[in-house]
Amino acid sequence: MVLLMARGLIGFPLSLGEVNDAVAGCVPRMRPDLLKRRLDLWAAKGILRSLGRVHVGSGNRRSFDPETVYYAAVLLKITQFGSNIEVLRAIVQTIAAGIKEGERFDLWEQAKVSSNVARHGPVWAALGIELGPDGDKPVAAWIDLKNSPGGHLYATPSFEIDPRNKSFPDHLTLVNLTEAFHRVRTT
Repeated sequence: MVLLMARGLIGFPLSLGEVNDAVAGCVPRMRPDLLKRRLDLWAAKGILRSLGRVHVGSGNRRSFDPETVYYAAVLLKITQFGSNIEVLRAIVQTIAAGIKEGERFDLWEQAKVSSNVARHGPVWAALGIELGPDGDKPVAAWIDLKNSPGGHLYATPSFEIDPRNKSFPDHLTLVNLTEAFHRVRTT
C-alpha cells in the first residue's frame, strides 16, 4: 500500500490490481472476486480508461491514471443499485469533463482529504443522466458538486435538476464523495 500511495502521489500509472486494492474498502461486503471482475469489465469496456491500448495481450499490463481510483469509487457506490454499461460510461466521461478546473475541481480534490470535513462538511455530487428514446443509451449528462450546507455532516445540499435546460433527468444520483473517497486506500 505504501508503494500505491507513493506511485499515486507522484503521478505514476497504476495497474488494475493496484486500483482494485485501493477501492476494495469502498464495498466491504462485495466478494473480492466480484470486485475484480467488475473492474476488469469496466476496463475492458473503456469505462475505466487505460493509459495505453485496452487489449494489450497476454503478459502485458494495462496502466491507469491514479485518478481512476476515484472514478471507480464513485461507480462502486452507484452500481450498488444497478446501472448499465452505457450509463456508467457517461458518468465517468461527465465527471472527467466536469471537474477539470475551477470550483468543481477544488471540491473534487477537497473530498479526497477526510480532514476537510471538519472545516467544510462533506462534498456531494449530483449526477444527472437523460436517456434516449430507447431508454438505454444516455443522450445527455451533467454533474454538480457542493458542500453540505453549513458544513453539517448529514445535510444534503440542494441542486438544480439540470443547470442547462431544467429538464428532469431519467437518472438522478446523489453521491457523498467524501464518504466514498474516505474508503479509498492510499496508504
